[in-house]
Amino acid sequence: MATKRPSFVLRSLRLLAFAATLLGGYKLVSTAIFKDASFFAQGIILDFEPTEEAFAPARTPLIAFIDFADQKQLATPESALGTEAAYLGQKVVIRYSPDNPRILRLDTFLGMWGSGVASLLFGLIPFLFFHTRIAKASKRTPARKSAKRKSTLNVSHLVDHTQNMTDTDKPVVRRMR
Repeated sequence: MATKRPSFVLRSLRLLAFAATLLGGYKLVSTAIFKDASFFAQGIILDFEPTEEAFAPARTPLIAFIDFADQKQLATPESALGTEAAYLGQKVVIRYSPDNPRILRLDTFLGMWGSGVASLLFGLIPFLFFHTRIAKASKRTPARKSAKRKSTLNVSHLVDHTQNMTDTDKPVVRRMR
């Protein structure tokens, strides 16, 4: 019985999940770069706006803060994760980009890293699932066992013993048909 290969669909889905994992890893890298280049500020929540971000609350806070050039800024954070219990007038610590102060994130674990981790897991979990399914499918089918043939032919049948051998002669091998 031959070894059954995992289906083409499973292998294709695993490849797609691997690509999604790599794309999710991009968000983590951009977060690390943002964290190193950003400035701290204290802001205050003035209002809430609706958001369509995946894996986040339905509303995101509108935050007012003063940037490094003493300019008042109003912006919403890139990720609304961790703002479920936020209320109007609450003071929050934020990180903002010095190049564009309207790009900001809350200085909490979920505010900084939550969307990147969620994006990474969005691809990693299906990748691991399909990988284990493929591994189980490969193990389930038994490997082909070679059947031992019973033969009466052995090495002594290949040498022609009817010829007289001298010391310089070598045994002649019969031709197989």
